[in-house]
Amino acid sequence: MDTQVFYLVLKDIISIALPLVFAILLPVALVWLYYRNKKHETEKRTEIVLAALDKNPNLDVQEFIKALNPHRKPLAEQLLMRLHWELLVGWALTIIGALFIISFFTFGVYSIYVNQIRDGFFMLMLFFLPVFGVGVGLLVAAKTCKKALKQLEGKQ
Repeated sequence: MDTQVFYLVLKDIISIALPLVFAILLPVALVWLYYRNKKHETEKRTEIVLAALDKNPNLDVQEFIKALNPHRKPLAEQLLMRLHWELLVGWALTIIGALFIISFFTFGVYSIYVNQIRDGFFMLMLFFLPVFGVGVGLLVAAKTCKKALKQLEGKQ
């Protein structure tokens, strides 16, 4: 009897703790790791610059830092690459999401019509709603990126 109570309490604790871990602790840990990595990169670059200055005090620091940092693409090229990516992935996710939502909804309605109600079709349809939403969101972001690219080209 005590083991059954223990397992019930453990089951309740897990059912409460698992969503908290995935909804709170995992995102916080990812952000912490990202900023810790950025801080580590900055510290390493500082150590490299200080070591170079110790070995050669006549070193031009600005030129050395430019050579140390990786070459970045121009902003217009970065926006164009992002635009292409957002259009490609946005259309793919929108089409996949819409097709699956329509097909699962159709099969679900058909199963009701045949009197073999299966909840799985509607659950799968709900699973593909976020896929469709992310696709539409990427298409909206691509439209915004296109406007920003036109404004950038107009200024140049």
